[in-house]
Amino acid sequence: MRVEIRQLKAFLAVAERLHFGQAAAALHLTQPALSRTIQQLEEAIGEDLLIRSNRSVSLTEVGKVFMEKAQRIVDDLDEAIEIARQAGRGEHGILRIGYTDIAILGVLPRIVRNFRDIYPNVDIQLIHLPNVPQIQMLGEDKLDIAFVSGMMPVDGFESREVKSDRFVALLPSDHPLTERSSLSLDDLKDEPFVIGEMRTWRDFRRNLDALFLEHGFEPHVIQEASNSQAVFAFVGAGMGVSIHIETAGYRAGDNLAVRPLHDVNTTFQTSAVWLGSADFALKRRFLEHLEKELVN
Repeated sequence: MRVEIRQLKAFLAVAERLHFGQAAAALHLTQPALSRTIQQLEEAIGEDLLIRSNRSVSLTEVGKVFMEKAQRIVDDLDEAIEIARQAGRGEHGILRIGYTDIAILGVLPRIVRNFRDIYPNVDIQLIHLPNVPQIQMLGEDKLDIAFVSGMMPVDGFESREVKSDRFVALLPSDHPLTERSSLSLDDLKDEPFVIGEMRTWRDFRRNLDALFLEHGFEPHVIQEASNSQAVFAFVGAGMGVSIHIETAGYRAGDNLAVRPLHDVNTTFQTSAVWLGSADFALKRRFLEHLEKELVN
């Protein structure tokens, strides 16, 4: 004979009150029905849990041990039910978000922080990857949402533009060109450049190459860097100049100067991308949050 949850709850009601009448009232049962339920539980276990007399009810030693374990089982079940309901509402679970080196410089940290504040039971796993591996992982269901930089829409995926940045020049703070409030791209044609490497910055580099081609020169790249922090460090150390997005100005250190490029109107987009069917409640919840953040 197996033990049922309703039997555990009936036993706990009696064990907590040591009174069949009060326990029956709390459970909305008759006393005879409650007594039968307790007897069935004892028969299933093969041990007496309660000592009954005309005047009182008390727990046997077995009953005391069983009460503690039974309470844990009921509590765990209640917790599991609540977690399942939260997951169904998109308020609990694991959300896997990919991002590029460029994407993390913008509004993404704020969006993630605010979502965590609202839904503390969501475990957000952030994964730093270039564009193409992110799209591959989306297709393999290894990512839920990807924040990519400079990519065109991909068939089979939905997307939402998150931000659009203008390009700016990064200079060492003691560079002579910092005396100007803005620059043209042509002002930099004879300068040594520090640029993100093609392996991880493919789409960004393609945008830069198009800009340089439009302005009729090929930059002298003396150093490639794997991420934005390395670009900032090398430029700040005086190794060269760079082109980055305007959001980089908020991350640049004291040894860097940021100047707008008045002859460059091209912008660089960061977008959120996900599989077309948002059938995962938590993903839908995050996308709703993303939309509110961007509208506000």
